[in-house]
Amino acid sequence: MELRLPLKDLAWYKTEHEKHGTSGKNPFNSFKKVSMSKERESLEVARAQLLEREKLEDDLRKRNLSLIKGSPAETFQEDFKRSHPFVVQTSGQGSLFVLATRELKKRLNLSNEFVAFDLPLQGTLSITDEFCNKTKTREAPADCEAYRRYRSIDGTCNNLNNPLWGATLTPLLRYLPPFYDDDDV
Repeated sequence: MELRLPLKDLAWYKTEHEKHGTSGKNPFNSFKKVSMSKERESLEVARAQLLEREKLEDDLRKRNLSLIKGSPAETFQEDFKRSHPFVVQTSGQGSLFVLATRELKKRLNLSNEFVAFDLPLQGTLSITDEFCNKTKTREAPADCEAYRRYRSIDGTCNNLNNPLWGATLTPLLRYLPPFYDDDDV
């Protein structure tokens, strides 16, 4: 299998494989695999965390507790309440996978590099129908044209092979928040 990653990622792989003496081997098999049972355990923990968060939010609503009227946080919250329902559902799905990945990283003591580069290549975290709701995906447009004069306003059809990549109302493949060299998140 040919490894097709951005140049900076390929540079990281080359350095890591030289450091571990795995140069020339298939990079997909060079590092540890995460078992489906460990992924499932992490998804269960994440689902429990989300349910706990929902209970807390319901409790706050019942007590009529809210943010200070007119504050920037309250203004943002008001805008968020008007989010497209599909976006709200998709963000819940995304939160589940972020929490599950965070749990997986903690339990297996995975490096940020492993999570960023190797875990997405394994691609098994979201395949189970129990945790990944396939109805929360946007339908691909049928009218993509190769020689449009302008890009679409919603990002569809910018990649003709994958018309939904980068489109609005579609999930972004990210397993954890970005990390930086200075450990700032």
